[in-house]
Amino acid sequence: MLTDLASVEVDCVVVLNTSRLWRSDMAKVLIQRKLKRHRVDVRAIEQQTYSIYNDDPNDFLVNGMLELLDQYQRLEIALKLSRGRRKKAEQGGYAGGGAAFGYNTAKGQKALHIEPAQANTVKRLFELRQRFPAWTLKQIASQLNQEGFRTRQGSQFRKVQVKRILDHESTYRNTDEMICSTCGESLGAIWLRKGSVDEELLNKIRPEAQREVMGLIEPTSKDTGK
Repeated sequence: MLTDLASVEVDCVVVLNTSRLWRSDMAKVLIQRKLKRHRVDVRAIEQQTYSIYNDDPNDFLVNGMLELLDQYQRLEIALKLSRGRRKKAEQGGYAGGGAAFGYNTAKGQKALHIEPAQANTVKRLFELRQRFPAWTLKQIASQLNQEGFRTRQGSQFRKVQVKRILDHESTYRNTDEMICSTCGESLGAIWLRKGSVDEELLNKIRPEAQREVMGLIEPTSKDTGK
């Protein structure tokens, strides 16, 4: 829009609210400077007295307060969303964005699913961290590569990938539970192929694994009417 002002005759720019036109004081100064250079004004539907040329102190005060209120509301919403995502991630839930290494998420779903091979890599990484606390990120990456572990893209680990996994420790804080869930998925897949469930073994495995088994078996049982 601003680039067209030099070649198109424009009297004013109409917006619902000035917060739709600029998001910061710096952007406001730059945009207004550009508009004034071409003698273009701003009209806001929700701020009927607004004008970048208005010198009335009362209007200046009211419009300025409205802009500050809009900015406050944006910051408040961003803070609440950030807190919600952080809390959900700390509880092991999926907070949106790219799934942490060791997990994936199906398109359109809000639940994380464990990637067994990646989960083993995460487990081994934290074992190395605990066993060799003095090791650098580069040394941990080198050891993972020597043992044949690979990144999600199938390439060798570098210190940046190691740090990224360590930074998600709150997601992995119960590695044992993650491995149990992985075992449950594997058992469920085996029993589905066999067409029968070993009830005795099912009752012996841990609850985390049982949940994964039943998550696979129950939908199939409903579909087949068993």
